[in-house]
Amino acid sequence: MASQTDRDKRLDQLVALTQQWSAQRQKELNDRVASLTRILQGRGAGQLLNAQQEAATALVATEIDNFLTG
Repeated sequence: MASQTDRDKRLDQLVALTQQWSAQRQKELNDRVASLTRILQGRGAGQLLNAQQEAATALVATEIDNFLTG
């Protein structure tokens, strides 16, 4: 049967490895968030704004046409 100190050592190793894995995973996720944020800022936001402007223009034109042909 394993002694208490052996068990404690194994648990300490597990804690250390878990913390190391957690820190590495957190860095990967933070890097991905930063990358996706840059992509959205670079092209996504501009395309979204353009799409909203086009949709608003089309809606106004349709409403004016409906009002005039009434």
